[in-house]
Order: sequence, then structure tokens, then C-alpha cells
Amino acid sequence: MPAFLSRLFDLPSRRIFLVLFAAGLWFLLVSWEYAVSLTMFGLGGLALFQWFPERGRFGWRQGIPEGIRRLRSDPSWLAAMLPFLLVALSAPFSEDMAYLGNRIQLKIPFLVLPLAFAGLPVGDRRTYLQLHYLLLLLVCLASLSVLATYLQDPAHYHRLLLQGKPLPTPSNHIRFSMAGALAFCAGLYLHASRFTWRWAWERKLQMALLAFLFLFLHLLAVRSGLLLLYAGILLWILRLVIVRKRYLTGAALAVLLALAPLAAYFTVPAFQSRIDYMRWDLQQHMAGNRIDNSDSNRLVSMKIGWDIFREQPWTGTGMGDLRDEVERRYREEAPTLKPLIPHNQWLCILAGAGIPGALLFSVFVLLPFLYARRYRRYLFLLLGMLFFLSYLVEPTLESNFGISLLLFFLLPGLRQQGGDYTSMPR
Repeated sequence: MPAFLSRLFDLPSRRIFLVLFAAGLWFLLVSWEYAVSLTMFGLGGLALFQWFPERGRFGWRQGIPEGIRRLRSDPSWLAAMLPFLLVALSAPFSEDMAYLGNRIQLKIPFLVLPLAFAGLPVGDRRTYLQLHYLLLLLVCLASLSVLATYLQDPAHYHRLLLQGKPLPTPSNHIRFSMAGALAFCAGLYLHASRFTWRWAWERKLQMALLAFLFLFLHLLAVRSGLLLLYAGILLWILRLVIVRKRYLTGAALAVLLALAPLAAYFTVPAFQSRIDYMRWDLQQHMAGNRIDNSDSNRLVSMKIGWDIFREQPWTGTGMGDLRDEVERRYREEAPTLKPLIPHNQWLCILAGAGIPGALLFSVFVLLPFLYARRYRRYLFLLLGMLFFLSYLVEPTLESNFGISLLLFFLLPGLRQQGGDYTSMPR
């Protein structure tokens, strides 16, 4: 065996996991989906096999029986698989088998990754915090390319924002901004926890990264991302007040949070351009003018999703036929607009799988956070809140980015034992 492979296999499994996780997260941020799939296979292989240097070969991972017991004893793991089962169970009500197959393929991570993470070496709190640290570092690194592109011709990109077009990002701008919001809010916790990977000076680096990311998200000016950013900061302030009884500090931070968008409007031209376009777009909507790729179209998609649900409340169209049904109704009701899947994850489920599907989806959303009172752990609660809000304005789990980002942090969170992480570090 080559020496470098021998050294690689001799690394502790936890380090190999961190390398695979960082690679998968980076590939996700830069929209290299094939490579994301490869890292998922790597995580699956790491969950099944380990290297035994004394034997000079691979063997079954010793922690597999413990992983199986974990799957059997905690219903949260089964709940994490429900989005895959939802699509599979809707097959009898679907006629478009090609699109159904596409949806099943998209949801496979909900089946595979829980099986892998149940046995991976990610149960300790330090590893859990390192995953969020990697998110902060990699999001900031990926953001540098966006900033560099913007600085080449700011006036051009301001015009794009005034036309409702986003700044170019390495991956979907909405999902990218969502990852940025999660990274910023998790970074607040890491800094307050005095968490470092190795060196004390990292705390100054964390402060610099947080300041950069806060400004960058306003420059990017994606409304969904900013909504999640401010919601996450508000959660931080509420915990500061409720847990640590820091009433004056909390009140001062709340005032600053309320003033931040106003300050950004007058100091960040890209943010101002986005707000001006949003105001114009709403005026056009109120006047009855429907504009493609706008809030009007997103509202139309939600109305169509609701109408589909009302006609078939118990079975829905079948997840495989949802796209065809949406396109048919667009041709009838809004032929000048580009058909969009309902921009609300709940409406997607209601329209595609009916009330039973929505009930199962509710179990998926709520059970992992309610079971064993995991909502008391701040980072886990933060993840749940941000994704819950995103479900109201986006079909978050109808893309590989949304699915992977959720599972990469939800599943390690299920492995955390004990401790009340909602308490603000002192």
C-alpha cells in the first residue's frame, strides 16, 4: 500500500469525518453536486468500515451495533427519514414516473445519511462545535469570490438589483444566504463559548469573520437570508434576556437590531437597491401587474399550491405529478409567468401528498426538537427555527442544497447527549 494511503487510514476516524464533512460542505457551497454525492458515499463508507492498522486491512466498524441501538431507541432518527418516505408513499397517486423518480433520487439523503450518522464518530460536543466552525470559515471563504465580482463593477450590479436580479453567487443565492445566516448565528455562539480549534487568536478571527459576514449578507441583499439572519440574532437576544437575565443589554441589542436595516439602507448601496426594487415590485402587485421572477409570481405559486390542495385534500396530486399540475394551472391562470413550485414547503407537501403527508412532515419537523427536549440546546434550536422560517417562504427541501445543509447539522445534533446548550456561555 502507498505510504500516503497508509498514513491517511491511520488517522483517527473523527479526523477523517471532519475532512469529509468539510469537503462536502465546500462542494455544496460552490454547487458541485456530484462531489457532494461522493462525500456522502464516503461518510457512508466511514460509518460501515474502519482501518485496523494491526491487521493491515479494513473491517466492519466496531460501533455499528451501538448505531443500530441508537436507531431503535430514538424515534428522531426514523422521523428524519420521513421526507423520503413521503415521496415514496405518494407513488400510487402519481402518473409521471420520471419526475417521481427524480424526486425520490433527490430525497435519498434522508434515507442514507441518518443510517450513516447514527454510527459515525460525531457524538462529542467538541466535534459538533467544530462542524459549525467549519461552516463559518467556508461560507466566508466562498463569499470572497462574490465580493470580488461585485467590486469589479458595483454600478452594474446595483442596476441588476434594481431589476430584481441577484448578485452572482457560487450556488443558488437564496440557499447561499441561508447558509450565511446559519453560519453567522452559530458563530455568535462559538465566540461567546470561547471556542477555538487550536489557538487563542482565533477569537479575534471569529470577530472579524462575524463582522464581515454581517456586512456581506446585507450587500448580498437576499431577503430570505436577511429574514433568517435577523430572526437568529433575535433568538440570541431573547436567550440573553431569558437565561442570563441581562435585561438592559438585551434591550440595547434589540434597539441596535431594529436600527441595523435602516443604517444598511443608507450605507450599503446594494441593500438600498434591493429595497427600492422590492417597494416597486409590491406597488406593481397591488396594481394588478404580474411580473415574472418577482414576489408576484411567488404569491401566484402559493395560491396555485393552495388551490391544488383544496381540490384533493386527502391524497394530493402525488409528488410525482405536482410539477405537471402546477404547469397546467399556470397555463390557465398566469400564462405570461414562469411556472414555479409553490414557494412554501408546507404547501408543496399539502398539494403533493395531502393532509396525511402534511401530518408526517410535521412529525419530521417537530419530533427531533421535542424529543428529549433538544430544543433546550441553543444550536439545535437555532437550526430548527431557521429552517422552519425558510419553509414558510421557500420550497427549501426541494433542492439538494437545502436537504444537505439541514442534514449535515441536524443529524450530528441528534447525537448530542445531555447538557443545556441554550444557556449563554459566561
